[in-house]
Amino acid sequence: MNKQPKLLNFSKMHEILEPHLTKIRESIFFNPEMGIIHGNSQLFRLIIQQEPPFAIDDYRFGVVVQGHARINFNLVEKQIEPHTIVFLGPGTVITPLSYSDDLEIFGMALFADFTMPFPSGQMPSAFNGQVRDFQLHIDNEEFETVCEIINTLWKVVQQHNISKQTANNLVAALMHYYDDIYHRHTNAQQSIM
Repeated sequence: MNKQPKLLNFSKMHEILEPHLTKIRESIFFNPEMGIIHGNSQLFRLIIQQEPPFAIDDYRFGVVVQGHARINFNLVEKQIEPHTIVFLGPGTVITPLSYSDDLEIFGMALFADFTMPFPSGQMPSAFNGQVRDFQLHIDNEEFETVCEIINTLWKVVQQHNISKQTANNLVAALMHYYDDIYHRHTNAQQSIM
């Protein structure tokens, strides 16, 4: 019997994380607008204990730093490994199947209260609703750039009295970079066919 996906929004994430925040605070930033994971595999363990599948109603961006996982994204099973970027958009259904003990992911979630940093109609095309999810293996240069953007965002949100605009601009930079990677990889695959 197929289970109905549980909505994994801000409220559910808050419910899952709240009892563990003191232990994982060094690697998680979390508020109603945005969540950032900075390398902690504990989050993945806590989520998988919630009995998947899960539905996503927001935007999630990640990069696998080390380890691996088998995950079903929208009924397609994928193996994600180091140097894999992951995008999950609204409407994505995920079922984590297995993961290695050394799984380490950097990433962010943009929850429903987050105001997108783009004028109306100017969202990067990979995120305008035409693509629900993607997982792409990237080269060393792309990997280092993604990690640098996420690391900078992580440092910014840790500072007190930082302007929200600074964090939003870094989110926009990451989204544009993911969009660029997505289109480069898609165009390269189409030219092979």
